[in-house]
Amino acid sequence: MTKSARNQHSTVNTSDREIVISRVLEAPRERVWDAMTDPRQLDAWWGPNGFRNITHEIAIKPGGIWRHTMIGPDGVEYPNVTRFEEVVKPERLVYVNGGGRKGGPGTSFRATWTLNALAEKTELTMRLVFKTPKDRDLVVREFGAIEGGKQTLGRLAEHVAANPAFELVLERVIDAPRTRVFEAWTKPEQIAMWFAPRPFKLIVHKMDFRPGGRFSMAMRGPSGEDFPFTGTYREIVAPAKLAWSGEFPTGPADQLSTVVTFDEQGQKTRIRVRQTFHVMTPEIEHATRGAKQGWTMTLDQLEAFCVPEEEGTRERIEKRLELRAPISRVWRALTDHREFGKWFRVALDGPFVPGQVSRGHITYPGYEHLTWEAVVKDMEPERLFSFTWHPYAVDPTVDYSNEAPTLVEFRLEKIEDGTLLILTESGFDKIPAARRAEAFRMNDGGWSEQMKNIATHVGGLPSRLVDHQRPE
Repeated sequence: MTKSARNQHSTVNTSDREIVISRVLEAPRERVWDAMTDPRQLDAWWGPNGFRNITHEIAIKPGGIWRHTMIGPDGVEYPNVTRFEEVVKPERLVYVNGGGRKGGPGTSFRATWTLNALAEKTELTMRLVFKTPKDRDLVVREFGAIEGGKQTLGRLAEHVAANPAFELVLERVIDAPRTRVFEAWTKPEQIAMWFAPRPFKLIVHKMDFRPGGRFSMAMRGPSGEDFPFTGTYREIVAPAKLAWSGEFPTGPADQLSTVVTFDEQGQKTRIRVRQTFHVMTPEIEHATRGAKQGWTMTLDQLEAFCVPEEEGTRERIEKRLELRAPISRVWRALTDHREFGKWFRVALDGPFVPGQVSRGHITYPGYEHLTWEAVVKDMEPERLFSFTWHPYAVDPTVDYSNEAPTLVEFRLEKIEDGTLLILTESGFDKIPAARRAEAFRMNDGGWSEQMKNIATHVGGLPSRLVDHQRPE
């Protein structure tokens, strides 16, 4: 195809009884195939502009039948019967179709749809072969088949671009040169050091880092159970861009695609991660529940890996949140153990009692194996709630009991239109040096998320969230 054809679409008559229409779609091949073969999606895009489609029955398999009616903008119906001959996922779909205007002329043709993967895009070609030139001329003259075919592919293009099954986009500025950050993704011994949310570890079985190269990896949990995944590198533009497709063991190939871009900002690097799930299975649905938190923790570890630890690690986290909710409402969300559990995502065994240990387990998807343990310190009604705990104690093989805990304090102040919530966590200078910087970084990001969670829980959207990170 020519460059212009790849950007839009082209029409080529290879004989006097064929119509061939091609278009490059801004979506991976697996996503396009899913839209073409999922009955729930077919009716959303099938037909020219202004048409709607009603499926009466469908079985997309060799010998299967699709009975459907296309209805034009003027209300005219066009019944169709399709019999599938070849279904080669995700490469080719061949069928014979017969239909036409209800009560009017009609014809039949053999259609071949081919899907060619172009990195994160798909070249889709539709070839319609008619019995005679007369039949071809009839559908062009009576039904506007060429323009209608273009419009149908246009609607498909809009559908797959606008409706991924699930998509996640994150950005992060890392205080390290772009070449250093890019390199961390390119070598198995480096990516294994950071590419997995704690307490999981990345196991690299194979990593053929080149366009078209395959990789095979696994997330290993604290119990030793592996969660494998594989994929193919689609595009590598050092040090600016990486793109790959991937899949889980029980699903189809290229279930998801990931694009990472690296932009220079002086001596720093802005990375942008866009991960798109093109099909939804029970396994993928479970994975998406913790996708944002998992990627956030992973990027935290990338940042720690790329940025050397500086002397004088910060000792104290502070977050200030203005809530449009009365102080009594915020106090209840903090100190009622059931309400606290809802926004913090923890199931606590019982109420908070000053001087006693609070126990429970984390309920955030993917982290249910982690326990909660804190010692309640102060509960001064509608003013102060505090407890001590061991920050970022996520490795079940480590005994944290001999470490000094940090002190978490929630202070409430009444303001004109609601409540000022001040969260502080202090004592990071007493944490063992080997994990001090990581514990600070992870809890700092975690508290930012929890401030959003409590704001949503009490129904008082924050007018301002300010982070303070400073030595005592």
